[in-house]
Amino acid sequence: MPNMLSMNQEVVVRSTGEFVYNVLRKAIVTHKFPAGHRLVEAKTAKELNVSVTPVREAFARLANQGLLTVFPYKGTYVTAISKQYVDDVYFLRRRLEVMAAERGFSNLTDEHVSYYEQLCHIADEAFDKQNLYESIRCDILFHEQMFSITNSMLLMEMWNVIKYRIENIQSYTKPVMNARVSVRHRGMLNAIRQRDQEKYIKEILEHLNSNLQNMYFPDEKDIHYD
Repeated sequence: MPNMLSMNQEVVVRSTGEFVYNVLRKAIVTHKFPAGHRLVEAKTAKELNVSVTPVREAFARLANQGLLTVFPYKGTYVTAISKQYVDDVYFLRRRLEVMAAERGFSNLTDEHVSYYEQLCHIADEAFDKQNLYESIRCDILFHEQMFSITNSMLLMEMWNVIKYRIENIQSYTKPVMNARVSVRHRGMLNAIRQRDQEKYIKEILEHLNSNLQNMYFPDEKDIHYD
């Protein structure tokens, strides 16, 4: 069997633990490891030519971010996304994004607007080249920027709790949307350019609601890990 992780060596490496984490997260988001796939520490360590310790640490980190599900005495699996999982994430996300806008919008600068525009451009190029991973990354950064300019460590911490779950959900919804980021974020971007907070909040709520239209996720009770 070919090494399923061998194509991910381009990930920027700061440490062995960070390398392992980034490789595994990318494999999950790109569905190289599909939902329900079982991961074994020793096998993963062998494939990546690292010790078990950074793999164990990466597993724990990914489980804490909702990308892996751990069953004691049974194993570790790529999380299968359920309707309840999505509902929980988006229930919190709607409220956090509005809070970030209320706190951060007045801090917008021309440099921030340029950054938003640049993210849309990069995401569109990636989407057109069918680079789903990069397109999702830029999409997440677009939403993260508003949290960054709130200057609220607590809001940023709360965003960090859900952003990887959002990333994972987008790996299923984005291919179905079949739309470039500049199209789906047009209303929000225009509101940012106009410094119109009320319009931005309206646009972002409509955007989040439209994200999940025509998408099917199974009920939690119908998900089984073999």
